[in-house]
Amino acid sequence: LVSDLRDIERYESGQMRLEMGSVAFAQVCRESLIPLQQQFEDRQQQVVLEVRDDLPFIWGDHKRLIQVMTNFLTNGNKYTPPGGKVTVKVDESVNLWDTEGARRVLHIQIIDTGIGISEEDQKRLFREKYFRTDNAKATDQPGTGLGMVLTRGLILQHGGQVWVESELNVGTTFHFTLPLADEVMREAT
Repeated sequence: LVSDLRDIERYESGQMRLEMGSVAFAQVCRESLIPLQQQFEDRQQQVVLEVRDDLPFIWGDHKRLIQVMTNFLTNGNKYTPPGGKVTVKVDESVNLWDTEGARRVLHIQIIDTGIGISEEDQKRLFREKYFRTDNAKATDQPGTGLGMVLTRGLILQHGGQVWVESELNVGTTFHFTLPLADEVMREAT
């Protein structure tokens, strides 16, 4: 909690510094999952990584990207019932989401078979600190309502975009994009 509060304060004040470099996102996905594996096993949830090792490098802060993925995976674990499934898909894509940004990006999807998020709550999820849904199926889960706001801030600071698609009682897909390292280097020259 204290760490998230500090990070949000740094982000909002423009004081959060990222240690940028070329990052292999497949490695970020694997490293993010390691400390959460037991939580998924305890809830008998299946985790599927559809991530190729030969994906192009992205330009980012390895540590902060692990934080982003950990937040999304923890969210999937908390709001997916026992026996459910969380899938991570990563593909290289033309940037259809941000015409001002890099031409090519990694498009990351975290897909769960969880309780879903109402349309009204989707609008608030990434923007309101301390926001917690009043969905009865979610209120028994621990959390502060800071994780998704911080996650959005980190993705935007990396030059990416983030959004959510969800259907109540069916599941949620979180999407985000990150610029490829060679795109960032090309723009810098």
